[in-house]
Amino acid sequence: MMWHGTKEEYYELYRVTSKHLREKFGDSIKIGGYGHSGFYVVDSVEDIESSIGIGLGMKENPTDWEKRTEYFLTFFDGFIDMVVKEKLPFDFFSHHSYASVEATVKRQRYVEKRLAAAGLSDVEIHLNEWNTNARIAERGRSVASANTVAMMCAMQNTKMAMMCYYDARLGISMYGGMFNPMTFEPLCTYYGFKAFGRLYEMGTQVRAECDERDIYVLAAAGSGGCGVLIANTGADTEIRLDTGRRLQGYLIDENNYYKETDIDTSSFKLNENQVIYLEAEI
Repeated sequence: MMWHGTKEEYYELYRVTSKHLREKFGDSIKIGGYGHSGFYVVDSVEDIESSIGIGLGMKENPTDWEKRTEYFLTFFDGFIDMVVKEKLPFDFFSHHSYASVEATVKRQRYVEKRLAAAGLSDVEIHLNEWNTNARIAERGRSVASANTVAMMCAMQNTKMAMMCYYDARLGISMYGGMFNPMTFEPLCTYYGFKAFGRLYEMGTQVRAECDERDIYVLAAAGSGGCGVLIANTGADTEIRLDTGRRLQGYLIDENNYYKETDIDTSSFKLNENQVIYLEAEI
């Protein structure tokens, strides 16, 4: 619904506009697009390997949603082919996802592989609309904050260059997940961004791994200290950390808004849909 013309009309719009902007501004700006509405039809590794450049192909009696999402894929293929063939300015590709963390990671991998196959490995990838829990019933709930943090942790380990959560507005919005629309006070999801921001300030990602499927972990270190961010999107789980140092914990869920917590980091329980941020001075 964001583009009512044909594929060819959009391609022409991009062709003319990108050339004009490059002529006027040179390399002082980044030029790209196009806010792709989602690779929801890509569901498996097999899809990624078999459909690059050709689409998935519709099954017998496809639903309107299946037709729409297949069109998203063929639109993308035609756009990439044009950019490459005509050597158009193309610094970044942007897409959207309102799917789960696991599904979004798969689709991100698809984009990475498709761009690489076209010789565009250096093009930045932006997830310029995303929200794992864009439902009013889940606003301010633990499930929303846990999935939001999990998404950021997972995407940090892909080629994603920029992520724009939709949205953080103050006031009434179906998508607004960071602030109470009546009081404007921060919800627990806000504090997930605060914790990620602490890692970002430290500046250097360090190795952090977990062998549990529903546990997402990210760590960083820098002049400001070191930190570990953990999101549990599954059942209550016993967490054991091998850090070699004492860390101060901050718990995030619908009942704990970045609550300072004393824990034994060598072994502690992280409940379903809880997030904990752990930090220490270096």
